[in-house]
Amino acid sequence: MVKYHRLNSEEETEDTAPVTLRLCGLIVIRTSGLGTCFDIQVLPESARWLMANGEFDEAEKILIETAKGNKKEDKLPKDLAENLRQQEEISEEKKRNTRPVTAIDLFRTTRLRKRTLMLLILWFVNSLIYFGLSLNTAALGDNDYVTFFISAAVEFPANLLVIPLIQSPSGRRYSESGLLLTAGIACFTTAFIDDSTAVTVIAMTGKFCITASYTILYIYSLEIFPTTHRAVGMGTCSTFSRLGSIFAPLMIALGDVFDGLHLIIFGALSAIAALIILLLPETKGKPLSETIEDVEGTNTLDMKEVGAPKKEDVSYEEEEEEGIQTGATPEGDVKITGGQENGGYVTGADQGNVI
Repeated sequence: MVKYHRLNSEEETEDTAPVTLRLCGLIVIRTSGLGTCFDIQVLPESARWLMANGEFDEAEKILIETAKGNKKEDKLPKDLAENLRQQEEISEEKKRNTRPVTAIDLFRTTRLRKRTLMLLILWFVNSLIYFGLSLNTAALGDNDYVTFFISAAVEFPANLLVIPLIQSPSGRRYSESGLLLTAGIACFTTAFIDDSTAVTVIAMTGKFCITASYTILYIYSLEIFPTTHRAVGMGTCSTFSRLGSIFAPLMIALGDVFDGLHLIIFGALSAIAALIILLLPETKGKPLSETIEDVEGTNTLDMKEVGAPKKEDVSYEEEEEEGIQTGATPEGDVKITGGQENGGYVTGADQGNVI
């Protein structure tokens, strides 16, 4: 026979309070995604997607509305739909003459390879520290619920801070470096403090900085990769960052070996990442790289790069029909004559000047 024990009022309050908090948290989590249902009615369709599917008139309407909102109507050509159709045909022709981009292509050339490796380290460190602090929230204060609330609340102002930071004179690179360095100092300091209030304040400062750093890293990485490699580059960085989140619980377990060891490691890695990002170029106010040639600083098509026309697709007869003539002057300069306007290309331009 099962015997039931009736809880007194004090026991019932102690046992049901956590259950109530968990229930409220579950409700918030389950209903937080309902707001995205309204996005279908509010957000316009992608103009690029419409162009890819041949709906040029609809794409023209969306672009005109966007231009009006930005007060740039005078920048649009009169025959916009026809221009979109021509651009899409040119784009489709280029796609047929290029091979697909893979993650291996990120490591084929020197400069892009260096940038990719540094970005992979930055993504790993950011993910490791972010999830490490998030999963270790209970050990960063006396009250688990209050500490967890603060840990979640600091992310909102941290993401808002990114907007003025990336537009400030410090730009993306120095802002990211400063945030990583501050987060590293906060983590390192937390490892040697005993006062619970001070631990919470300093640790949440580190969480604040690493959250803002993570957000800037998304923007900065998009601007570092050229257009032809951007999607693959972001996917590779995101995949590599998952390694950081996988190692985060294992790093926290190091606290059993030495109290605060994981925070010391977080601080050291964050400081190293703050120095690494200084080796990358600043992207604020600069045009995005379109091709791998833009990244490598060369206009040659002799390299076997993704995005360059296949050698067998370009024949001598086609060049002759277009009237393209190339030649070198005695000074080593490359000269182009004939051909359609902006239609020719130069090989070996990095050997001299282009006339």
